Amino acid sequence: ADNVYVADTYNNTIRKVTPAGAVTTLAGLAGNFGSADGIGSAAWFSYPCGVAVDSAGNVYVADNYNNTIRVGAALPAPRLLNQPSSQTVAAGSSAQFAVISAGLAVLSYQWRSNGVPIMGATASTLVIPNAQLPKAGAYSVVVSNNWGMVTSLVAMLNVVTPPLATALNAPGFSWSSSGNSPWFGVTDNSHDSVSAACSGVIANGQQSVLTTTMRGSGTVRFWWKVSSEASHDYLRFYLDGALQSSRSGEAGWQQRSTTLSAGPHTLQWIYSKDASGSSGADAGWVDQVEFIPPPPVTLSPPVVLGDGRIQFSFPCDVGLAFELLTSTNLFDWTLVTSATNTTGTITFSPAMDAVSPRFYRVRLVQ
Repeated sequence: ADNVYVADTYNNTIRKVTPAGAVTTLAGLAGNFGSADGIGSAAWFSYPCGVAVDSAGNVYVADNYNNTIRVGAALPAPRLLNQPSSQTVAAGSSAQFAVISAGLAVLSYQWRSNGVPIMGATASTLVIPNAQLPKAGAYSVVVSNNWGMVTSLVAMLNVVTPPLATALNAPGFSWSSSGNSPWFGVTDNSHDSVSAACSGVIANGQQSVLTTTMRGSGTVRFWWKVSSEASHDYLRFYLDGALQSSRSGEAGWQQRSTTLSAGPHTLQWIYSKDASGSSGADAGWVDQVEFIPPPPVTLSPPVVLGDGRIQFSFPCDVGLAFELLTSTNLFDWTLVTSATNTTGTITFSPAMDAVSPRFYRVRLVQ
């Protein structure tokens, strides 16, 4: 960098003169001559008479009385010739950071993620296979040797994850996440080998909440899994604020089903940690959430009653409400009456009239 290098022939040294005029001895020992490789004063010359420097900072010396061309590094401390570049990858793809450095061997590398050293990441290139959202963040590398160290600029890794609705195979529902860290889509751990939702990265005493709403009646089914400190950190499932089930420890994929009554319902999966300790992957997963409505209602053949009414009946779950509708053209439908099942069977007994034909159907009231 604009330094001048001088072969100080009669002192058997190589000097460096900075733009500010500072003179230092780069190699050799004044008053001593000979032929020896080494660093600084450990390198000996015999009447050096010429010097050249290349773009990489290597110094070439015409060592006159030794009849040799010697080469060394003008800048023994490491320096970076290029910086790692930021990148954005899809979840499940590989990411790679690399640097090119110069300096006297042996150069050592230590990559860092968000300022924390990555175990085993000690090469000039860092490969992150199967990148998932927890791997996103700021990456840098420290390059060092016996004469110094240099830290690269920060490169950002952005990981694009599947939306929660896609990861959960449930695009027909609205999903949200709350707590100390949100749930997110992953591709490296799922029941269907495609994608699933994973709880957010949390600390002791925190929780990560996944929420949706559904309208009954029917059955909701899902697969779930947890890897946590057994009997301390839990993945729990709640229906309308009431705990339905929980899992802890190393518990693999398992299907769970719950019956929903008529009306709106709030479903939540909460991964929570107690005040201390961690184990396993410290996370919970949910996959393949589905809502199964009740089977279609089949009306019994109409029975004519003695008072001029007709009667229909059909079995269904207690608590379900239905409306009876009528039409003369199968296009325009009119409400006749409604009823809620309290016994396991609903019966409708509308009055007959002279209009023919007349059609009837029932509709579940959500």
